[in-house]
Amino acid sequence: VELPDETLNQYVGDYILPDRVVNIKKERKLLRVTDINDGKPGWTKELFPETDSTFYLNYENVVYEFLKKGSTVTTLNIYENGKRIEEAIKK
Repeated sequence: VELPDETLNQYVGDYILPDRVVNIKKERKLLRVTDINDGKPGWTKELFPETDSTFYLNYENVVYEFLKKGSTVTTLNIYENGKRIEEAIKK
């Protein structure tokens, strides 16, 4: 799946979890996720589009799902092996 820039751009930003921040950036036709702990970047990986609102990490059974209220992205759900493991609120 290849998504238009307008779709990818709406997901860019910081998503807040109790113990860290999940940062999403656009790189060309993909998104990049970076885990930020205490203001310092940790691991970073490319997210590949599966649908217009779900993305996966290559070689891992992890899916990132972006949720909207109206036209505004509000929440990021992270699933592992089909089970939701985290819910982050967009800053």
